[in-house]
Amino acid sequence: RVCVLFCVSVSSSFSQTEFSAGRSVTLFCQLYSSAGVSCDAWIRSERIYLFWVNQAGVKLTRSDSRYQISAPDHCIITLNTTLLNEDLNREWRCEVTHRDQLKTSATYTDKSSARADSTTAETPVHITKSTTTTPVTSTRGTVKKKKKIPFPCCEFY
Repeated sequence: RVCVLFCVSVSSSFSQTEFSAGRSVTLFCQLYSSAGVSCDAWIRSERIYLFWVNQAGVKLTRSDSRYQISAPDHCIITLNTTLLNEDLNREWRCEVTHRDQLKTSATYTDKSSARADSTTAETPVHITKSTTTTPVTSTRGTVKKKKKIPFPCCEFY
C-alpha cells in the first residue's frame, strides 16, 4: 500500500491581523498532498472530505444563512461570514475525514480586544491561527506520532 501525507491549512481573505464587527471575511481551508500525488484524484477515490464545523463540532452546511460555504474544487473549501460582536473567541474549524473518520483539523479563532464602551459600533477582532493534529491509525492498527510541522498533517494508507 502507498502512504500519502496530506496537510491542511486555514487562511483568511485579509492579510491584516485586525478585523471588526460588520466586516465580511472569507476563510479558506486547503488540503495539500505530498509530492507526486494528486489531491483531487486521491480525494475522489478514497472518500476524503473537507468541511467546516462550529465550536460545538456541528457541521456547517450550505443551508445555514449565517455562513456561505463553497468548494471550488475537491481540495479547497471556503467559508464566508460577516463578523458579529458575539464572535469574540469564536472558532471555525476545518476538518478532514477519511471514510467518515476524523484525520486532522485546522482551527481559526477570533480574539477580540473589546472596548470598554459597549455602544461602539465596531469592535476590533484579532485573528489567531491554531492547529490540532489528530493521530492517525494505519490499517495495521498502529498509531502514528505527531510530527513537528507548520500545519496539521495526516497520513493515508
